[in-house]
Amino acid sequence: MNTPYSYKLLPSLDKLLALHPDFFEQALTSTQAATFLDSTPAALAQMRVRNTGPRYHRLPTSTKRDSRQRPRGPIRYTRRHLIEWLNNQQQYSNTEEEALDLEGK
Repeated sequence: MNTPYSYKLLPSLDKLLALHPDFFEQALTSTQAATFLDSTPAALAQMRVRNTGPRYHRLPTSTKRDSRQRPRGPIRYTRRHLIEWLNNQQQYSNTEEEALDLEGK
């Protein structure tokens, strides 16, 4: 049977860390983090404002300032913080049994 997809085996975690020891600590831009989370940079910005998103770092800058004269550098996320945030999110299921249960209430 011929499938239209070519499946590649993913490297093991040990192999990945051997090749890239700083894999989980690499700084990702908002766009890269949004791609990692299958989200958008705007959604991450809203989560930062609401303090509900993953941990982030604002890099220092000496030139950019906001309206209150606070330094405003670029935002960076680490894969470790993104994965931790994902693991801490509440899980929802939309199984048929739960839907029927909600309709009965």
